[in-house]
Amino acid sequence: MPAGQRRFMFVVVCARWRWLDRVFKMEKKNGAKLRLLKTSNHSNS
Repeated sequence: MPAGQRRFMFVVVCARWRWLDRVFKMEKKNGAKLRLLKTSNHSNS
């Protein structure tokens, strides 16, 4: 595998992990809110 391709793969993996980390943090912050919305929607319908 050429060095450039390896570096490209590394950058892609790092970006994906950083994005996943941000998503997980947001989900933790909004998790309680989302859970309340889901339960209230279920009880209404």
